[in-house]
Amino acid sequence: MRTFNGAVLGSPISYSLSPVIHQIAYECLEISAKYTAVEVKGGTLAKYLEATPPELNSFSLTMPLKEELVDLGFPTSELAKRIRSANTLIKVGDNWKVDSTDVVGFQQSVAAKTNATFQNLLILGGGATARAAIAAFDSVGVCIDVASRSAHRSESLIKSALFAPVSVIGFDDQINWSKYDLIINTSPAGAADQLVGKIAG
Repeated sequence: MRTFNGAVLGSPISYSLSPVIHQIAYECLEISAKYTAVEVKGGTLAKYLEATPPELNSFSLTMPLKEELVDLGFPTSELAKRIRSANTLIKVGDNWKVDSTDVVGFQQSVAAKTNATFQNLLILGGGATARAAIAAFDSVGVCIDVASRSAHRSESLIKSALFAPVSVIGFDDQINWSKYDLIINTSPAGAADQLVGKIAG
């Protein structure tokens, strides 16, 4: 049986509950595995991986490394390439393979709460996680608006969808909250606090 030894990488990483969640899952599934958290700052991922001990063979990636991972040149899934975001790095044989589980994570999280379909979706935030959310709900008949604070990200957000039209609006624009069937917040913690009262109203 293969032993998984891995870690979640990112910065800041002290807040992450991934080691606790993974370890409980491994024990429930009777999988032999160890999983820790490692502080890896943006721009240093390649250097970290070069020095990785051979027994470490699986990683989860969080901010600010999801885009950086896609650019390292490892074999990468088509989905991760399209959304320019990856959160999973696994060693298969002597090679690393890159993928994103964020997309299916969004789909399953919503499906666990409701079986409703959505026509008008609003995503708060314009980064890597927002692109994964776009891909998760990308289908014919869905309209997706993205409230982003960074106009330069518009092109990559729009390209994350194959079927749904994507419109990028300003984070501070007058938003018609009532038109949306589903609102997903992918912005950093606290960034959307100013909008809570407007959404509730």
